[in-house]
Amino acid sequence: MQDKAIHILSTKELSHDLIELAEEKNIVIDCIPFIQVKPIVSDVVRDKVLPISGKEIAVVFTSFHGAHAVSGLNVDCTHWQIYCLSGATKKAAEECFPKVIIKETAENATALARKIIEDKTKEVYFFCGNARREELPNLLHENKIEVHEVNVYQTHITSTELHKTYDGIIFFSPSGVESFLLENKIPEKALLLAIGQTTAASLSQFPQQLIISEKPDPKILIQKIISHFRG
Repeated sequence: MQDKAIHILSTKELSHDLIELAEEKNIVIDCIPFIQVKPIVSDVVRDKVLPISGKEIAVVFTSFHGAHAVSGLNVDCTHWQIYCLSGATKKAAEECFPKVIIKETAENATALARKIIEDKTKEVYFFCGNARREELPNLLHENKIEVHEVNVYQTHITSTELHKTYDGIIFFSPSGVESFLLENKIPEKALLLAIGQTTAASLSQFPQQLIISEKPDPKILIQKIISHFRG
């Protein structure tokens, strides 16, 4: 007799391969994005980035959205050194800037900031969004590192009221948690899953069981869901 279907909500789109991986274990994943991210296409952004085109500088990405947004500006970045988060952000940086050295990676913004400090970097350009977190720039400022923030993408809340109860919910950012809670409540018995510590902190007030991915990789969360519900 087949196990009862488990229903999971992903608050962002997942690859077809991951959805199929779950389906093999009779775990059904609904992907409903709760935020929308768009690059900022404007002369203001271009005017901030063009002066550093071709220069030997350190740049920081804490989201793959930032890498894609800067890549779309078609600037000369061959002499940049990149500090970025691992997982999807690193993958995007490698794809968008194949000739650029990735100096350091880390699994969260605080750890990345510490690596920048350890390298005795004096100045960085932080390509971020309007909902960026404070941890990285604050830690760098505290250590006398000059941070030039360039807002290259915007995060928009796209909350949706749900009429289905889920056995588990996957969250990928604090903004996603905020958006979900605008129209919905966390089900009493739902398993909560977070892509990293920063997202997990946004869920810390809830008593439901919380699983945190060791790395910012959605596949790890799907594997944890399978292990939790199917053993």
